[in-house]
Amino acid sequence: MAVKFDIEKEIRFILQGGKFQNFIIEANQSQLANKGQDTKDQEIKTFKARSGDVYSIPTIVIKGKKNQPTDRVTLFDTGRFYDSMAVKPQKTFAEVTANKKSLAQIFDNISSDFDILGLNEENTNKLAELLQFELQKEIDSFIEKNLVI
Repeated sequence: MAVKFDIEKEIRFILQGGKFQNFIIEANQSQLANKGQDTKDQEIKTFKARSGDVYSIPTIVIKGKKNQPTDRVTLFDTGRFYDSMAVKPQKTFAEVTANKKSLAQIFDNISSDFDILGLNEENTNKLAELLQFELQKEIDSFIEKNLVI
């Protein structure tokens, strides 16, 4: 009886591991916090951004008083949004989710054109490299266990 290697099952299993889920969440948070960019590397701006700024003037003043960056939209004010981020492994990909409902006011100020949850191309490539390495280990193990000559 032939034994089959189910690559989709293996990818999903690997993506369920904490190491990969942590990498995905931390990479997504870094895109936002350090660069203020969405998954397409677009600079995130609020609807009320003025003259090259990403925030309105009153928001810049408030952020300044809190010692928070004013040159990029980080979506990190209280940390609740970042804390709500989770990864849901699918067959061949991982979906990043977050509790947007409790933070609706934040998202009411940002265009839906911005794709906030997920990885940009650079981080997707890093994840693919990590995934390829882990998948190769599983393939090697499968061959070792099932190869009959």
